[in-house]
Amino acid sequence: MQVVAPLDVGRSQLLLQNHALHFALPDQCIGGWLVNTARTTDSKALRLLLVSPDAQLMTTFAQASKELGIRTEWNERPSCLSEALTRDKYEGIVLDLDPVRDIPVALAQVRESRSNSTAIVLAVVTLIDDAVQALDCRAHFLVHRPLDRLF
Repeated sequence: MQVVAPLDVGRSQLLLQNHALHFALPDQCIGGWLVNTARTTDSKALRLLLVSPDAQLMTTFAQASKELGIRTEWNERPSCLSEALTRDKYEGIVLDLDPVRDIPVALAQVRESRSNSTAIVLAVVTLIDDAVQALDCRAHFLVHRPLDRLF
């Protein structure tokens, strides 16, 4: 996994291990899945929203999040981003920008959200043009595909 950003994340924090994932029922409002990845049931656990139709990407981030005690909510439909941001508060948002048609609009939705304007935004990209556009639109971190396990 390559982390490319104005800020750097220590590789030791991203090490993954095999862990079973426990899925809740799909969210009927936005078609999301709550992935119970946090080791703790503490309601004050950090929350991460992952917006991507890519199940492998979800698994990779869910496993890493579990190691860090972060609760992860997965929504496979980028078109539902606005509704998800209106409904809940997240400390971090991972946006898979490959299926997103208008990257500036998607990132602006996060910045303009009252409860999520201060969330850390991590953009997942394949194309260099998308990476440049994501940074221009104030994504905090970039992860470049393909994602690989670190060990």
